[in-house]
This record gives sequence, structure tokens and C-alpha cells, in this order.
Amino acid sequence: MSSPARFFVALTMWVALPVMATLAQAPPLEPDDPSPAIRHAQVIAHGVAAMPADEVGWRLTVVRAVPPTRAEAEELPAGFILADKGIVALVDQDGTRLARIAPGEAIWNEAGAMRAVIGLERKAPDYYDIALVPATEMAESGPIVIGGAPFVAPTGDAFDVDLIRDVLNRAEESVVSTGPSPALLLVTRGTVFVESISSGLVEMSAGEAAQVNGDVVITGASRAPAAFVAARIGPEIPLRIASEDTTTNATPASIATPVAAERASVTLSAALCPIGYAGGNDIVDCAAPASGVGFSLMSSDAATTTLANEDGAISFTGIEPGPYTLSLERPADFAISRVRCRTGSGDDLAARTVTNQIAMLLTAGDEVACTWRLVPSVGQDQTPPEPTV
Repeated sequence: MSSPARFFVALTMWVALPVMATLAQAPPLEPDDPSPAIRHAQVIAHGVAAMPADEVGWRLTVVRAVPPTRAEAEELPAGFILADKGIVALVDQDGTRLARIAPGEAIWNEAGAMRAVIGLERKAPDYYDIALVPATEMAESGPIVIGGAPFVAPTGDAFDVDLIRDVLNRAEESVVSTGPSPALLLVTRGTVFVESISSGLVEMSAGEAAQVNGDVVITGASRAPAAFVAARIGPEIPLRIASEDTTTNATPASIATPVAAERASVTLSAALCPIGYAGGNDIVDCAAPASGVGFSLMSSDAATTTLANEDGAISFTGIEPGPYTLSLERPADFAISRVRCRTGSGDDLAARTVTNQIAMLLTAGDEVACTWRLVPSVGQDQTPPEPTV
């Protein structure tokens, strides 16, 4: 991603164009209107927000994610966190990962909670912060790329807020209806033409943004596919739903977050075999726990390493679905090892890739159990036998 300075220069030139301030107003949206994303556009994130003031504005910021070791949680404004060139993650004040955000993905951040955005790559990438803030905060100092013109906040308790994304080939069109309130349009890749009844045709390139109103037509204008996002305020949403039983003031039960169903786990039992062991009855012959031996579970983003306990057991829990490699930090006096991993249903999960490693593709809810047998060195390397069933 380019530096914040480049974005500021490009956007200052764009915001100076007066035509965008006079775009026609669209009719108000009704609560039961369909999704604001039409054709191949998608709502990639949405939330519910109370208007922070009588006058509000869109604030777009380019922020550098911090390394995991330097993360300090703070109260972030309500808004969207949009990844562009690199992978970031949203974590809480305890360092627990709440969401992984890849390029082109976004997440809505609720106001009031202590959060931090960390980088999941060797070099921490930049990301976009798109927030709806009081007009009085628009002029605050900081790495603000664009502060749109303040507008009167819609009247009501709370509103649906959507972030729409579309990817356009050359000459391909997409229409965004902003509703009664202005929206923020940001081009993240390539070049597009933006057109409305009152503005005519205006060109925008990657890194440029504008506050727009009404029905806006965006057309791909570059050889490679162009991409944009639009943040908009949708229909009013009641903060509370009235209960049919009005005789009590019971507090409704909270809705549990289905975290466990979205994660996987890997458990491991490590044991030592006799010197020169070439296979047989692993359960009987390899009974000594391999306590203190290190194992690592590695993804493309990070690695978790831990030591087997006194029973030779290890457990990796709360794993996000995806490809992983489970590897052994083989002690110097051990020559070979044998590993087998199975799912909860008893099926073999994956074949061993190389000695001391096994690759696996974890899906949501997977409970994988592995057995790992270590054979002491006898003076020369041996080819590990195939594991017994």
C-alpha cells in the first residue's frame, strides 16, 4: 500500500472537485428494502451504529498495523477495518484474536471495546479505517486521508451501516445507491469512472476517495480489474425488540457467540520406542511418554510451539480453519519418528509429507488426534516404516 502522504495528495485533489457535493438525493430506504449490493457487488461487512452526533461525517484513515509483540489495545471508533495489501487481525486487550482480515476483506468494529489491529506478516501492512464520527472530530490531527463534508445525521435510534465491494473489468458497470445520507466511495485498485446525473463523468484511481450522494454509476476503466468499496448508512434498526410478555422485566438471555464451532483442535500423544524399533505393536512397545519434546503447529502466518507434558500429551485448541503443518523438534539422540493423525470419525486426515512433519487441512469443528512415536538413534539414519493401523 502506498504511504499516507500519497493518499492525502490524491484525495485533496479529488475532494476539491465541487461536482460531487451536488449529486442528486436518492429516495429514503425502507426497513424491508433488499440488500444494497446488486449484481456481483457484495456487502463484505456491516454493523449497527447509533449516530454519534447531530452532524456526522465519514473519516477515512490509512493506519499501519502493529507487530503482535507491540500491540496495545485502545478504544477504536465504530467503523470498518478494511485490509488491502496485507493480512491483519483484530485482537482484544488480552491479545485474543477476534478476526483475521485478508486483502479485500473487512470487519465492523463496535465502539467502546478495547481493540488493536496487528499485522500477520513479516512487515506490518497498512490498512484502511473507515469511521462515522461527529463533525467536531473531522478536523482532529492525525493520519487522516480524507474527512468528508459534515452532514446532518439521520433521525432515529440506530442504523444499519454497510460496506459494499465490487470488482470491475474494463467497461463493466456497477451502481451504488447511497440512500438519503452521503456515502464514502474509495477506489482500492485500478481506475474507474464515476458518474451521476449532476456531476457528469469523473475519473478516480486507486487510493482516491470521495463523499457521494444518490445513485452513482461506477465503470471499470483500467486494463486490469478495478476494485472499490462504498460505506453507506442504511435503514433504521430498533435497538430493542419489544417482548410479547409485558408483565415482567426479565433480562433477555445473551446470545452465545459460536466461537467453538468455527475453530478446530489438534491433540497429540507422543511416546518413545525401543532402540532400533522397526514396527510392530506401537501401543505395547512404545509406551514411554516423550515428555519435554517440542512440537510446532505452523500456518502461513505464524507458528505455535509447545512442549509435551509429563504424559507426552500436547493440545492445540482454538485453531482457525486452514492449511497447517505439525512438526517435531526432534531431539539430537533420536533418528526417526512415525506419525499418524485421524479425525474424530477415525479417518486418516493427511499423509506424512516428510520425516518429522505432517500436513493437514483443518476445517471448522475438526477434532484431530495424532500419535507420534520417536525411535532413538542407533548410529545411522533409518527409513521410517509405515505406521501400523
